[in-house]
Amino acid sequence: MIQDVTPMSLITDVVDGISVIIPRNSVLPVSNTKTYQTIIDNQAIIHCKVYEGEIAGTQNFLGLVSLTNIPRAPAGKEKCDLKFSIDENGVLNVTAMLQSTGEVHEIVIDRSLIK
Repeated sequence: MIQDVTPMSLITDVVDGISVIIPRNSVLPVSNTKTYQTIIDNQAIIHCKVYEGEIAGTQNFLGLVSLTNIPRAPAGKEKCDLKFSIDENGVLNVTAMLQSTGEVHEIVIDRSLIK
């Protein structure tokens, strides 16, 4: 049986490097969620950059989803769930949700159009 898999890992960048959300060779469809937190006191925005690739600094940038209007709080208190889902056609859906308010932002990336 032939199965479609992700050709490269799908990642986001974090303070100390990268965080793999969907590993390379994951069978499609696939979905995974990871939780991240603010890194400075009273942080007002979280930018979640989406990349594909394996080696730091050589990844392909795919898109950006941002959460704004984060309540003022000490570093680490506000948490963001970042979910990557890829359907059987290779379309990537990225959802970021701020746990404390339920604010959700989403982007859709059709990876078949990326050269």
